[in-house]
Amino acid sequence: MSKESFIIYKSFWKPISRLSDEQLGRLFRAICLYQTGETPDVADDIVIAYEFFVNQFNIDERKYEEYIEAQRASGKKGASARHDKTDDVNAEDESDTDESVGSPRVAKGRQGSPRVAKACLGSPRVAKGRLGSHGLNDNVNVNDNNIIFLKEKEKEKEKDILEIASEMFVAGSKEPVEEAKRFYAYNEGKTLDEMMPYVSAWKIQSKRDASPEAMKWLAHVVYKARDVNLEAMEQIITGVMNITATNSYWLIWCTGEAMKAIEAYACEKPQKNVKYNIT
Repeated sequence: MSKESFIIYKSFWKPISRLSDEQLGRLFRAICLYQTGETPDVADDIVIAYEFFVNQFNIDERKYEEYIEAQRASGKKGASARHDKTDDVNAEDESDTDESVGSPRVAKGRQGSPRVAKACLGSPRVAKGRLGSHGLNDNVNVNDNNIIFLKEKEKEKEKDILEIASEMFVAGSKEPVEEAKRFYAYNEGKTLDEMMPYVSAWKIQSKRDASPEAMKWLAHVVYKARDVNLEAMEQIITGVMNITATNSYWLIWCTGEAMKAIEAYACEKPQKNVKYNIT
């Protein structure tokens, strides 16, 4: 059975909210063409969003078909049960015709039968079939948890942006996460492996005036944390404002969380003593 409608979930909005009005228009046209059985020509800048939608449509369609099949099987089973009950009642009625009008059997079968009262007035099957059935609505939401696929993709994207941000931090960016987001948006549609070779050529908008030697040491800390604990790495790249050098020590301007993460993942001995200015 083919549905005459499709669902667009509220949770779709966040992943596509950064698209322009023009991109959203092309995306919606592509979705409508897909739903009417045509194969749209999808441009690279919206292909990921389009695939998100198509994947969810396929999931919903498959679950809808499973639902309809279950309803069909349940209907057949119910019809068979009702047919068997009808045969029993008919057999009982035939036997009752030989009894007198005042027979207790006649009174029980025709007037006060629990079977009759239950089937006509209080049958759970009747109440559920008329009031609680989704069989008349082909837009049944068979995926109440919404778009698990999209959520997983969003988490994957956030992880990719953090990895890119670590490279932006090492390259001297004052705002590595924001810089990584701009880079990601510019290269959207590519995989992380395809993006990474171009990070070094990216023009960073705002750089720190940091000690090169100190940054080289700190880069090893960032990479170590990235391999072991992405959250700790994030604390470093977002919590370190600058790292300067004197003749005798390096001074790291950072948050307390960043200092703890640096101390935890400092795998190489620094060339100078390290001091912190906690902000």
